[in-house]
Amino acid sequence: MDAGAEQAHTAFARDPETELELLAALGNIDDALGDTERSDKIWVQRLNVARALYGAGDPRVIDATTDLAWRHAYSFREEDAKALLALGRKAEAAALADRALQAARDYDAPTSAYRTGNGPG
Repeated sequence: MDAGAEQAHTAFARDPETELELLAALGNIDDALGDTERSDKIWVQRLNVARALYGAGDPRVIDATTDLAWRHAYSFREEDAKALLALGRKAEAAALADRALQAARDYDAPTSAYRTGNGPG
């Protein structure tokens, strides 16, 4: 792992938003310098940090996924980009389905209590 990225991880472990922003800045710098091998490692690290902290379907994970996919496409690695986006869509869909199911349960809970006779009164 790149020394700057490692320092970012260590220094900002308790401030994940700053760590994600710093990793994006480091990745952009390496991209601008043409060091795609090093920038790939940083963009992957950013995605892994976001996944570990927030889980699939979180907007920060989706942003990190699309950023890495864009880098792959920009480097003419179209198949890598497509595969990454396909994985991201599956994870996002599963997380969204879980949230929708929980919202439906929460919404239905008061009426279920009345139907079963466990409501107020």
